[in-house]
Amino acid sequence: MLRGHQWEAVGESLAGLKRRKPELDELLTFYERLLLAQHEAPVRIDIDARDNGLLRDRVRRGEPLLRRWEFPLDLESAESLFRALNQLAKTRGGQVGSLRNSH
Repeated sequence: MLRGHQWEAVGESLAGLKRRKPELDELLTFYERLLLAQHEAPVRIDIDARDNGLLRDRVRRGEPLLRRWEFPLDLESAESLFRALNQLAKTRGGQVGSLRNSH
C-alpha cells in the first residue's frame, strides 16, 4: 500500500487532514499507526527465482503470471505485521468494545 510513497509524505497528508478535520483526529491517529506498522513490516519475497521464459510464455498466452498456488508468501513478514496489528487492536480494544456494548 505504501510502497513507492515516502512515509514522510503520508505522515504530512494525515497531519493536514487532522488539521482540516479535527473531529477525525482519533480515527486518523489509529489509521496512521496501522499504516506505519504496515510500512515497517519487512518484506522478503524472492522474485528472481521465476523462470523468465515461462513468464513470457504465459504473457503471450494471456495467462496470469502466477497461478494461485505459485504466489510467494512471506509468512514471517505476515506474522510480524499480524502481531503489530494485534497490539494496535489491544491498545484500542477496551474502548471499542465498550462502544459496541453501549448500543
